[in-house]
Amino acid sequence: DSLTTGSVSDDWVSRVQSRNPRVMCIREARNGDLSINAISRAPRIKELARKCKASNVPFATVVLIGANDLIAATSKHMLENYRVNK
Repeated sequence: DSLTTGSVSDDWVSRVQSRNPRVMCIREARNGDLSINAISRAPRIKELARKCKASNVPFATVVLIGANDLIAATSKHMLENYRVNK
């Protein structure tokens, strides 16, 4: 969601990358996504982890999902602002 894309809030992913130049950050977030949308990207992340492990490259995953689900649950109007299907 926008907490990770850095387009609406602080771009913390870029700060992590700049403080740790040897770390590769891959941002899979999409503005307005609900958890169901984020889960659909899990196979790609799992494949990256597998390739890193096979190459003996350290790999860590930070998962931040659910903020948009909470906001969307506050009202039908708010739900319409978030994408359930793409």
